[in-house]
Amino acid sequence: MNSAASSGHVAYEAMTNAQKAELSAYLRNQLTEDSNGPQWTSHMRLLIKETLARRAESGESVDAGDIVAEVLPVVRAAIPGDVREGLFRIVATQLNT
Repeated sequence: MNSAASSGHVAYEAMTNAQKAELSAYLRNQLTEDSNGPQWTSHMRLLIKETLARRAESGESVDAGDIVAEVLPVVRAAIPGDVREGLFRIVATQLNT
């Protein structure tokens, strides 16, 4: 884990459960209800379906944990920059209050 990711993990762990819930709600809202949300959600669903189909055809494990481990880096990378910036602003605000 690089230092930025490590710092982010430490900051997240310092948050209360209520703050984490607020952060999750913001992310869910931005990725499902925002103007680009439906497109992002459709793209992620397609990615998961394709991954599942490919694994099933090749005889690889179709365990949910294995699929999540494979697609999670792609999903994280696909989060739009403005949404990431919003997440960072929320975390910074919550940690400074």
